[in-house]
Amino acid sequence: MSRVHLDLNVPLDESGNPIDLNFIPNSQDSTGEDSDLRTEGQINRVKVLTNTQRQTIYMSLLEKSLNGKLKKGTTKAVALLFSVSMTTVQRIWRRAKESSNIEGVDVSHRRTKNCGRKRVQFNSEQFKNIPLSRRTSLRSIACAMNVSQTTLSRWKKRGDIKRHTNPLKPLLKDENKISRLKFCMSMLDKETLPHDPRFIDIAIQSLQHKESPRTVDELVSAVEKAYEEFSPVKSNRVFLSLQLCMRESMKDNGSNNYKIPHINKAGLERQGRLPCQIKCDQKLVEDVLAQLV
Repeated sequence: MSRVHLDLNVPLDESGNPIDLNFIPNSQDSTGEDSDLRTEGQINRVKVLTNTQRQTIYMSLLEKSLNGKLKKGTTKAVALLFSVSMTTVQRIWRRAKESSNIEGVDVSHRRTKNCGRKRVQFNSEQFKNIPLSRRTSLRSIACAMNVSQTTLSRWKKRGDIKRHTNPLKPLLKDENKISRLKFCMSMLDKETLPHDPRFIDIAIQSLQHKESPRTVDELVSAVEKAYEEFSPVKSNRVFLSLQLCMRESMKDNGSNNYKIPHINKAGLERQGRLPCQIKCDQKLVEDVLAQLV
């Protein structure tokens, strides 16, 4: 009677036949990418490896290599060990051989510089060439550097640029505060007084501050340019900010020690609820009038 010898350490397939672990199947399709086909019970493969994981895989391959060449079945064994595709293991080994030099072997991925949206770099020389008269606000600087205010705010948060208080703008004197209060009161819509005070609706004034006029002719030119480039879509947003600042200044007795309020104008505009005029509290108007008497 013949005897059957079985090696219990060798895995069997569904038909009971032993599996040759040294056999390397063709795991690539015609495009050279990993095949998307998965057999039942197969280990889920890691799609993206960190540089540390890639280095560990390389070290494992290096330990199993002989004179710079991999032994038969090494690629598959390492792929199963780290739950990645054989193509990934082969790519790491090939990258190590291509990048080997005196400084060492680099198997890091190339996603850091080649993937995602590219960051806009801060140009310090371009910033230095901007006149001081055009550095009074983020909007003016963004216009001068031809970047968005969001990018400029990101540079400010990152520390590339810093806010600097102008020494030529000290605390306001009492007569200055009175003048500011008079200006704020002059911007109220007379038809809404005294029971429902609101600011009037104009917007072109804030746009000319993108320029830096030093003479009357330059100021006129800046206003004309602002009129030509004026966007009706942003008209309401621009002047609403001014109205909010005037209201805060009135609350602080004409001072400039207040934070610019935000009301999420873009969100309100999308909802169709953005106002054209900002209301001013009746009691606040009465207090300002009493102070001006």
